[in-house]
Amino acid sequence: GSNAFNNSGLEEIVLPETLVEIDQFAFSKTRLTEVVIPGSVELLRASAFEGKSNGGSPLEKVVFEGNKIRELELRTFSYCDRLKEIALPEGLESIGYNAFDGCSALERIDIPASVTYELWKVVNDFSTESRRTHDTSSTVCHVA
Repeated sequence: GSNAFNNSGLEEIVLPETLVEIDQFAFSKTRLTEVVIPGSVELLRASAFEGKSNGGSPLEKVVFEGNKIRELELRTFSYCDRLKEIALPEGLESIGYNAFDGCSALERIDIPASVTYELWKVVNDFSTESRRTHDTSSTVCHVA
């Protein structure tokens, strides 16, 4: 639920395949270095994995196993200052405000073509180039 492990010393977790929603602040300010988001998850609520604004987060790797997530709410991964790249899941439609704010190590975000709504601050520190191939259409953002 909301704030489930917020500000805890949690270093490792295996999320169940039956999980549908990761609630707001559920894993914010933890010591997780890697998280695998099961294919059953449909929604990541606000600040679900947010780090500390004055201390960041050790989170380095995020893996999406499925494509049911339609929206990343605001500040989902903000202040995850060790996260270097992330591939958002196919089927994602909306990325909330400041979803990656303060992610100072972030070099690459793969945004699927299904994203039709993104607030400017999501990629404020990135230059955007469109890449189209015969298999897929996506936007790749690189640090400017």
